[in-house]
Amino acid sequence: PLPLPRPPTPSTLSRVRRQRQICIRDRLDLLLDAGATADSRDSFNGTGLIRAAERGYPRIIVRLLETDIDVNHVNRLGWTALHEAIVLGDGGPAHVQVVRLLVDAGADVNQAGHGQRPLTQATSRGYDEIAAVLRAAGAQP
Repeated sequence: PLPLPRPPTPSTLSRVRRQRQICIRDRLDLLLDAGATADSRDSFNGTGLIRAAERGYPRIIVRLLETDIDVNHVNRLGWTALHEAIVLGDGGPAHVQVVRLLVDAGADVNQAGHGQRPLTQATSRGYDEIAAVLRAAGAQP
């Protein structure tokens, strides 16, 4: 029998994730330079900012925030990019960075999504570093 491949190491996964963001960022630049709107909506009435926040792509977030995109846009599920970064994120360094970027760009840290504010969402998941970012920005539970 053939030997099974070894699972990728965390550093390999991190490197692959960074390279993927660079590739997506390059495509995004091409589209925006060609006149595409950053505020296009998907089937959930969400924006690229929401998708990038959910996936923990800070480089994409930075580029989208250079446009006139609405940082507090609410999708059909009732969530903003900030909510999705917390609820669908893993609380790791990439999502912490995304939350910082969104907060610095004026994300409403007290806007409820599904009846919960971002700080409640973060603390209930044990995302202490995200909770600290939110508290520093004046978030209430």
